[in-house]
Amino acid sequence: MNTFNLMISAYNAILYNGRAVYCGITTVDGSLGFETRHEPMLSVLKENSDIVYKDAHGMEKTIQVVNGMLSFKNNECTIIVDLVEKNKP
Repeated sequence: MNTFNLMISAYNAILYNGRAVYCGITTVDGSLGFETRHEPMLSVLKENSDIVYKDAHGMEKTIQVVNGMLSFKNNECTIIVDLVEKNKP
C-alpha cells in the first residue's frame, strides 16, 4: 500500500506522526484530499473544520480544528493546528 508521512501538530502536542494513506481537509478555497505523491502545496485550513485521515492500517480518524496551515512536499504532509476547545464539566 502506498503511504506518505503525515504529522499533525498543535502548539502543545503532536496529534499524529506516522504513515497515512489518505488525509482530507477543508481549506479556505475548498475541500482537498491527499494521497501518496501529491503535488507540492501550501494551504490555510478553513476555520472550525475537520481533518480526516486514514493511517497505514486503514483506520479512519477525525480531528476538529479551529484553524491551521498545511504543507505537502516530498511525500510528507505537515499540518499545524489550533484545536477546538472541549467544554469542561
